[in-house]
Amino acid sequence: MKFEISNKKNTSQQDEETKWVQWYTNLESEPFTFKVERTIFKNDKFHLFNDKNEAITVYCTNPQNSKFESTPHGIRLANAIGRAFNLKGEVDADTLVENMNATENSTLTVEKTEKGVLWSVEISA
Repeated sequence: MKFEISNKKNTSQQDEETKWVQWYTNLESEPFTFKVERTIFKNDKFHLFNDKNEAITVYCTNPQNSKFESTPHGIRLANAIGRAFNLKGEVDADTLVENMNATENSTLTVEKTEKGVLWSVEISA
């Protein structure tokens, strides 16, 4: 297979630097909501981007020096994506990313509950 490579700069990309958002900052007082435009999985992390050139990173493993043994937020996000798309059984990260990128209107919500932190993904038509 051959590809024609262009030297033109991609004009659809914004030239400004991505702003990394701290999703966990105000969870005690209000839920965090993020409209997802693009999802990437790399090095055991989910990176989610919106149309304002903002992004969040969610780790799928706990840090080595973690004080608590809890489910990593990346695993919680993966479960939320699976629920949103009615995925069952063992699913790899590529499938989750493909599903997220195939939809144009997905919203991530993270909220503090009595039992912990709840991750949910809503897909709207």
